Amino acid sequence: GTGKSRRSERRYARRLTGSVQTPQVRFQSPEMSQEMVSKAYRLTALHTATTLGGSAILALALWQEFKPAKDIWKAGQADEDYQTGKWGADREHQKTLGARRDLWLATGRFLAALKSAPPSGKSK
Repeated sequence: GTGKSRRSERRYARRLTGSVQTPQVRFQSPEMSQEMVSKAYRLTALHTATTLGGSAILALALWQEFKPAKDIWKAGQADEDYQTGKWGADREHQKTLGARRDLWLATGRFLAALKSAPPSGKSK
């Protein structure tokens, strides 16, 4: 019947395109979908903070709001400060470092906003 013919067509299409059909994820509720999105945003921010700060420990401190973002950044830059004091400042590096610091602070604000957002898209 018809089912066998559709399966054959799908197999033939896979051979032609090299693609495989994957089942679509279906969330049980809109709340579950919202929670998945929220976790993805938090994980993305954690990755960004780890990259910018060069340390997973600093990124986790930012995520958990251990101290203000600027204080965590300053603690993570102790070696940079020492090297600058010893060898002098490199203007280009200082510009790059300033841009990274600004992104770090923005990431901290983003994480704080995610924590203060109402769960599941509900208003406060």
